[in-house]
Amino acid sequence: MKVKASLPYFFSAHALPAQENEAHVQSGNHLRLSHNPLLGLPKTPFVVWRAVLDNTKALQRRNQVSWFDSNGEQLTTPFDVHPNNPVTAYLSLAAGEVCMWAEVFAKPAQSALDILASDRLSIPTRPSFNATRRINHLRPFVRPRSTRALSLARNTVLSERFLVKKSLTVEAFVPSHQGPVAIAKCKHPRYAFSAPGIIELKVTGTGTVTNLEWFERNDTLDANFKPWQLLSLPHTGGSRYISMDNARAHAQQRVSHGAPKRKPLQETLNTPSPADAPPASSDEELKRVTSFAHTLDIDLEALINDLSMPETAHISMQNVVDENLSTNEQRKLGTIESNRLGVILQSCLDPGIANWLGYKTYDSDFTDKTSQLVVYYVTGYWDIETLRKPRDKFSTSDKILAKFLGQEGTLNNDDSGSSNDVRSSQSFSPLEVHQQLQAISKKMGPSFKLSPNGLNLDPKARLTSFSCIAIADRGSDLSDLEPVKIDSHEHVRWQPATPPQTRREVRLGITKTGIGATLAGNKLTINTDTRQALNATNQGKYHLPLALALPGEHERKSQSPKPGDGNLYDREAIDSDIRYAVAQQDYFGRWSSWAKVVNSPGPRPKPPRPVYQAVYIMPKDLELSTRGEISIKVHVPTPESMPLASHLLHKFELRLSDLATGQTQSVVEVLDNPTNPAQTLEFLVDGPILQATEQRKWRLLANWIDSQGQESIDSEAIVLTMTDPRPPQQLVSVDSLNYSARPDITGKAWIHFEWPTQASQSSFAVYYSDENRLLSYLESNEIQHGDLLDSLKLATSVAAKASLLRANSQVFPSHLFERLENVAFKISQSKYGFKHSVSGSLKVLSFYKVVAQSSSGSRPEFELVPMLSYGVPNTAPPAKPTVSVTPVLPNENGGEYLANITLKLIAGQTQGARYRIRRSSQGAENALRMPILPMNERDTLPVPDVDGVQIASLEDNGELVIESQARLRPWIRYYWVGEVQGLPESGSAVEGLWSEASDAFSTILVPPKEPSAPIGLIAEGKPSSSGFKKVKLKFSYEHAFYSSERGGYVARIYMKRPGQAQQLVREEVVNGSGPFAFRDLSSPQESLPADTTFRVFIVDPAGRVGLPADVTSIVVKQGI
Repeated sequence: MKVKASLPYFFSAHALPAQENEAHVQSGNHLRLSHNPLLGLPKTPFVVWRAVLDNTKALQRRNQVSWFDSNGEQLTTPFDVHPNNPVTAYLSLAAGEVCMWAEVFAKPAQSALDILASDRLSIPTRPSFNATRRINHLRPFVRPRSTRALSLARNTVLSERFLVKKSLTVEAFVPSHQGPVAIAKCKHPRYAFSAPGIIELKVTGTGTVTNLEWFERNDTLDANFKPWQLLSLPHTGGSRYISMDNARAHAQQRVSHGAPKRKPLQETLNTPSPADAPPASSDEELKRVTSFAHTLDIDLEALINDLSMPETAHISMQNVVDENLSTNEQRKLGTIESNRLGVILQSCLDPGIANWLGYKTYDSDFTDKTSQLVVYYVTGYWDIETLRKPRDKFSTSDKILAKFLGQEGTLNNDDSGSSNDVRSSQSFSPLEVHQQLQAISKKMGPSFKLSPNGLNLDPKARLTSFSCIAIADRGSDLSDLEPVKIDSHEHVRWQPATPPQTRREVRLGITKTGIGATLAGNKLTINTDTRQALNATNQGKYHLPLALALPGEHERKSQSPKPGDGNLYDREAIDSDIRYAVAQQDYFGRWSSWAKVVNSPGPRPKPPRPVYQAVYIMPKDLELSTRGEISIKVHVPTPESMPLASHLLHKFELRLSDLATGQTQSVVEVLDNPTNPAQTLEFLVDGPILQATEQRKWRLLANWIDSQGQESIDSEAIVLTMTDPRPPQQLVSVDSLNYSARPDITGKAWIHFEWPTQASQSSFAVYYSDENRLLSYLESNEIQHGDLLDSLKLATSVAAKASLLRANSQVFPSHLFERLENVAFKISQSKYGFKHSVSGSLKVLSFYKVVAQSSSGSRPEFELVPMLSYGVPNTAPPAKPTVSVTPVLPNENGGEYLANITLKLIAGQTQGARYRIRRSSQGAENALRMPILPMNERDTLPVPDVDGVQIASLEDNGELVIESQARLRPWIRYYWVGEVQGLPESGSAVEGLWSEASDAFSTILVPPKEPSAPIGLIAEGKPSSSGFKKVKLKFSYEHAFYSSERGGYVARIYMKRPGQAQQLVREEVVNGSGPFAFRDLSSPQESLPADTTFRVFIVDPAGRVGLPADVTSIVVKQGI
């Protein structure tokens, strides 16, 4: 009949035709079922139909296939297969086609051993070791019967090339999301395979391939299917499931019936081979499986009867415990969410649990190796209406439905029961499905009766069936399950454990794990010969199968892991070489042999870096000793806080180096109780002997040394500075009143003090107070300081008051002073200073203390530090004086001119000390530009008279500071101003301020008489025929002529020709000291007679005309 099966993507079945030589599974057919988890649990028991075919002829076989060798060359059957050049067959599958069975027709090449055996070759009397090792399983015969065999027998050493048995191996592959993955292997004919979704077959070894045939899921199958079993969940049924009557009894019967012949390898400790595992009974298997059933029953109950959420959304909370503690001490670390449906379906990887849940069954009716094919056809019902209503547009269920449409079917039984067929899918109500199942169960017998809870499903629900087939080819010679490969192993890290205990994590890189395989892990601690299982145990003390963990992102290479690759982890390994053994079990229950590897522990960590404190303790009595001590306080880590897998600490070593001398010393302290040490380790080390204010630096390094002699890395270096506590020498007291600079334009007065430094002085602190604070303190403590207050009241000057306060500086406590920040500065290598500003209008004294500190900060008692006193030179200048001038004229015009100056000051709040006179002939608008007359000690002002007036007199002869040869001159207006300087500030040499310049006094010095006659008057000319031409007059004068604001001197010249009247010919201003010359007294063409006379008068600026000078003749000009 023709069957129609669903895509394996939704529902699939796989059958194993186990032979008698299988170590664990019973001979017969083992049927496994699986479905897409997104479908949820089936809503009814699985219906299994069975048909028996005498041979493969009942199958509609195909042979569309493409053969390619490892070099990519396409081959055509028949062809030979050679070592190192496997050939792969790629089935020609159209879209939606699925291969369920395939057989490769091939013949292995004959080997040398086959020839030897066929010729009854006896073993040579002295064979080589290799020959013995390779053929000692053969029964010896009396004589060789072949010349060819005889020639081989004569060789005492047989080539290993001839002793390797040649074989041909075929391996079948199915698809996975990681690529094709092997599903089964045959090493001997027949090379027949059955699995859902075979896509390619790989042939390796030596031999000849003649053909390949395969069967597609929907091809014609000439078989008579009969209902065989109902596989029900072990549940009574409910809102989401139609169950069988006595479902748990059926589950127990399946487990017992399909129980393995030997114990699963995870229940062994001595890593036996599959054939050497201890025998097991069906009762033991039932007990093992039911130990897992309790939690599964809880999940099934929620999935079947809790309608508050979809099946795929059901979760359960599981505790996470600390696996590093024993079972009795396990500590809850938290909880994780587990999907209940996922737990059920993943549990089916264990063959026994799969039997319990109805996802596996055992057919014991076929145990012999024959040419028969047993075909199983399985139908299940699911409610997929919820998938037709996805919650969002791009949900996974949409993708499922896209593949689902047109791919599902249902099995219906006709009235006669003689034939079955599969028709296109349609949905049914729960009642219709229940009626179908009842009809089928009646044909199976009373033991397959449905549960009365079968009608609890929602009547409006629509159930859809999915179907699949599986073929068990009894003539197939499947190979034993191959072991996994431990491709890599590494010590990953040390795990938490209290020293000296150790625990480490080991990663085993596993490859070649089969589809749905579970693992048994075992470890042997070589040092102690202790064996342990890597598989965890449940409450019944049965071991859970191990599942392979996919590599994490940080563990993956550049490519994605291959199918069957992953990791196993052991987080309970100790510090010892451990031999790990791993065996795999396929989902039918077959076991492989063990893969083994020895893993060595990684290096034990060094002790932790020390953490400690070092404090220098100064000597208590400096008169007895200047050697201090170093207090060492070490934090001792507890074993629990130390690096994982650490050895216990044994001792602490401290190394001290003198940075000045280079000398070193070492101190070792041994822990009293390493397993439970004190929190701190404290001890003292002698320090160096120090001179006064000396500072010494020691460098400290430390490390821990554990019980095995391992040293930690050095601690952070501690540079300990040790300083003698004695204070440095202080500044020498300055017993005088100092003054700041005069207030600047901003109104601040700057105090600047400098002092020489000494080697013991490292830094300086400057403190400030003022007179008001100090006096206020004395007044508030008048009883103790009354005498000092009285003395201050009697002080006659500011300087005297300052001296008294300085002399009693120890009286004033430190709180009266404020520390000035950032005022001290370094001037040079041997000089320091400070600069501080105060108000320029401050009338009270300022007091400072400069405290010298050593490098350690040691300093004397504050009260013992002397004070510096400062005042602000802000006394007002004297009042504006008055100046009067009395000219002192000479007896003759050419004599010395003098001026008697009188300065008068009415002393106000500031008495005058000195005065100065300024004089200028350019005016007095800017007194500062007027030159100063020379001053001397005689220019000191006398003390005020009874009326408070200070008067001083000065004679001015014209001399100036800038010009000592200058003299007063007549006819010039002079301006005089006076300035007075105040007395110096109290107790100092700081000069007082100058007063404002007086109002100017001005006058002109007038000669006492009219001008005198010119001296040496002569007339010169150039002779001509009628007299003289170009006549010139020349004369001198007794003093120089000066101009003034009233004009200058004028020379008035008269000429008288013979026989004519006298006439004025020239009137000209004269300046300077002469001689004076006057030319062109006549026209150029005119000749003057030799007896022409001339008369000259000098007229001064006041208009006074002097005596005349006459010349009566013209003389020849010299030089003509």
